[in-house]
Amino acid sequence: MDECCIGVAEGRRTVGKIRNIGTCIGLGGGISAFVLLVITGFTPLVYFIWAGFLSMIIYFASGGDKDWKLCGRMILSFCCGLLWGQLSNQIYVHIFPYSTYAAYILDYFVLVGMLLWVHIALLGKTPFNHVPSVFLGLALTIGFFGRPFPFAGQGICGDFAPGKIVLYLLFYMVFGLVFSLMINYLTALFAKGILKKAEE
Repeated sequence: MDECCIGVAEGRRTVGKIRNIGTCIGLGGGISAFVLLVITGFTPLVYFIWAGFLSMIIYFASGGDKDWKLCGRMILSFCCGLLWGQLSNQIYVHIFPYSTYAAYILDYFVLVGMLLWVHIALLGKTPFNHVPSVFLGLALTIGFFGRPFPFAGQGICGDFAPGKIVLYLLFYMVFGLVFSLMINYLTALFAKGILKKAEE
């Protein structure tokens, strides 16, 4: 009976702690979102701000917790992805008009296979080895520039200059990581007060 009561009490304390941690994360996330989205809301960057949340998802899925080293790897790998994306677009510009199947083979089979081989086998022990970020750079390049013939106003950004699109993509990558780090640090800050008070 006593052991049962002890177990119930411990369960209640665990539930209470989870609620407190959730409160800390909620406060950290809410403040971070308010500050960053209000700032970007006064700029044209807000129209594609959803792209910034993609790097945020990858950061947390990779176990990011105040992890500046991971952020560095993600940014460097993302830049590689932008280059892979441009290579993919060039395949469509120069090959697609002559042979759809050749373009598919080069883009989907050869290029993706090379991407994985390069970043896992060749660059696996370097800061350029974060494959999810490489694919994010590749995918956003294709989406923002457009298919099958990029640079012709078919992408998400319409007729933006190529250089401007690249700068936008870099901004959204960094935005998502800053958002993630703010949540990490603010959550830790609130946790010091809320969890400490709950334990007293």
